[in-house]
Amino acid sequence: MPIAHPVPFLGRGEADLAGDEGKGTATSHSHTLDRHVEVTTQDLRARLRGDENLDDASRYVDEASAQKHTQAVVLKHQKEIDEWLNNGKPAGKKDFTVDLSEPTGLSLSRSNFKNGLPPEWVTGATVVLKKDPTAAMGYRVLTSYPTAQ
Repeated sequence: MPIAHPVPFLGRGEADLAGDEGKGTATSHSHTLDRHVEVTTQDLRARLRGDENLDDASRYVDEASAQKHTQAVVLKHQKEIDEWLNNGKPAGKKDFTVDLSEPTGLSLSRSNFKNGLPPEWVTGATVVLKKDPTAAMGYRVLTSYPTAQ
């Protein structure tokens, strides 16, 4: 059974992980929540084992942290996001990364994975947005994840 997520009022520069990614249906899923929140260190290791192209795998400690750090990245890049939305191209996606100078989550690098070491705390976050003219803000969050800076 899907988890019900309250949909907050979204003002300028806000992001709703569950609503944007999951779109609120019983069969849709939120990439950030599925791959970067509701996971364990074992899951991070399995992800690196299964995809040799990944340099690292990371996770937020909980949904509130994921929402907080996603929001912070969007707010810090609001001017760039506005320019991107108004560039005349009807579609596309774009990554935005910020060092938030506080722990954002845990990241397991490929090097640590190969050497049997644990994930390390990181202070950055990356948010990937996709243009969506039907969305209130003109975009949706495709994913968000902690990153090393």
